[in-house]
Amino acid sequence: MLHLNALNFNHQGQTKNINANTSLSGVLSLKDLGANNANDETRFKALDFKNLSLEEHSKIQINFVSSLLNDEKSDIKTGHFFSVLSAQNLSDYRLDKRIDFKFSDESKKYFMVSKIENNELFIEFLKDNPKTYNQISQYINAKHLPFLQMLLEHDANDETLDKAVLSSDYKLLENYLQDMDDTMQNLSQSSTLKLNKNILLGSSLMMNARINEVYLTQNKLFNARLASNSQNLKELFMQNPSNNVYSSVLAGYIGGESKAHFTGLHIGYDKFYKSTLLGTLMGYTNAKSKTNSINTNSKMLQVGFYAHSFFEKDEAQSQLNLALINHTQNLQNDKAKSKDFSALWDNYYKYNFELSDTQSLKGVGLLSLNFNQIGEVKGALYQM
Repeated sequence: MLHLNALNFNHQGQTKNINANTSLSGVLSLKDLGANNANDETRFKALDFKNLSLEEHSKIQINFVSSLLNDEKSDIKTGHFFSVLSAQNLSDYRLDKRIDFKFSDESKKYFMVSKIENNELFIEFLKDNPKTYNQISQYINAKHLPFLQMLLEHDANDETLDKAVLSSDYKLLENYLQDMDDTMQNLSQSSTLKLNKNILLGSSLMMNARINEVYLTQNKLFNARLASNSQNLKELFMQNPSNNVYSSVLAGYIGGESKAHFTGLHIGYDKFYKSTLLGTLMGYTNAKSKTNSINTNSKMLQVGFYAHSFFEKDEAQSQLNLALINHTQNLQNDKAKSKDFSALWDNYYKYNFELSDTQSLKGVGLLSLNFNQIGEVKGALYQM
């Protein structure tokens, strides 16, 4: 086996035979290609190998003879594939199958494509740009044509499109368009609604925990109530009317088909006004989720308000959470961004049923209203 890092060959109009099993890992440079102006099928045939393996990072460069564009006798037959090299067994493992073509006069150059077929490398001269809808569509499944049109309108220089067309590898392009189709399907089914709701639900639960902390921990409600039957609940809650500034950390995990985890930091303030606790908080939450193979990073700015009042055996509680959420969804060769607005308003009514001097049963009613405005999903390529 002949292992080559590079191979340079000056074409003299004759085909050179290399009777060895050859592996190329670097650059194959063919210079002055087309020196034979006979305009027959062998005009550009430079090399014939016994066996040739083009490795992953190998590349091919072709410099055409200067007379190709200047000699009137060297008119090129366009729309026709010419053989450049062949082998008894040609294995092409190149990650990028494009060929670097160079003409002596770039202003007169042709559009060029290549292909490997039946153990031969062919090149084709074209007068018109092959990266057009009419040219490419004949090789593409009809269901993918809308995505082809979208791709051409968005970025006709897309690298995968360029690789596929210039190397006649339309299977590569077909798979690429199929991935776009799958991404659009997944994007349409990966609503951020569930994530918005769950994060706000976590904040609402945190507000409940704060209210319980104020009443049960700060004022030592249970011990005070048992120690003094003469004091009612309203009097106990008025014992500490001081201002309260606090901070809290929010963390959560959501399982199932739409997995997500989030963390947040909140800063709040609350104060008693007679028997009513009034409070507000602001916070920032960062979330990462995955739905239908789409990874989403979300950043939430939040503000909340809450109130809790006692009326003898009755309790009333109201909590309002407002959030602005920026989502970034990582798609195929693109990042789609959206801005959502979400609100959650929870209203509780609680009633204490005293079973004995030391036991009670509390009934709870809840009215919860949720509003979500899902913003337009925009990316460089994808938009919904």
